[in-house]
Amino acid sequence: MSELSRLEAQRRLLRWPGFFSPEECQLLQMLMDRGHPLPPVMRAILALVDTSLRKLQDVPVAPEVHELMGQKLEDATPDLCNYFGLSAPLQWEPLQFLCYRAGDYFRPHADTIADRPRALSLVLYLNAPQTYQGGHLHFHTPTETPISISPTAGMLLAFRPELVHEVTPLQSGKRYSIVTWATSRVLDSL
Repeated sequence: MSELSRLEAQRRLLRWPGFFSPEECQLLQMLMDRGHPLPPVMRAILALVDTSLRKLQDVPVAPEVHELMGQKLEDATPDLCNYFGLSAPLQWEPLQFLCYRAGDYFRPHADTIADRPRALSLVLYLNAPQTYQGGHLHFHTPTETPISISPTAGMLLAFRPELVHEVTPLQSGKRYSIVTWATSRVLDSL
């Protein structure tokens, strides 16, 4: 059994192809390219980001886009809770719309935060790897070389936040994604 299959069998990782339709992916990419004014508070927060760990662009989008995507996640919450053994309701953190460009990366890290226990990490892929070079999501495990995820446009990837992962440097093109995290009372042991 491969390490990826083992993570799925242990319900520590879920690949959900087709979560977004091709039309939704194209529309979201267009809205991200168009952008939206970034509030001054967000500009100040982003200025504090440690670029030795993470270099990418947080893309501001209209509040209506956040609301629509938030509703889509709420609709999927019962299935995610069932798969991962989490109690509903999940409390979703604000969505982050991300665009990786040439040279952008996110070094190995886990999505855990001491004062805000996270139960779930989500990545929503808006374009396929054929449209960019590099920018691979790798999971690090003690037993194997890093596990690479082969996404498709529209795929939702959900995983336990303690899994160490990284996005390798993007060489060319643009990699569009949306990320968020959820907190919940865990019903089964991690």
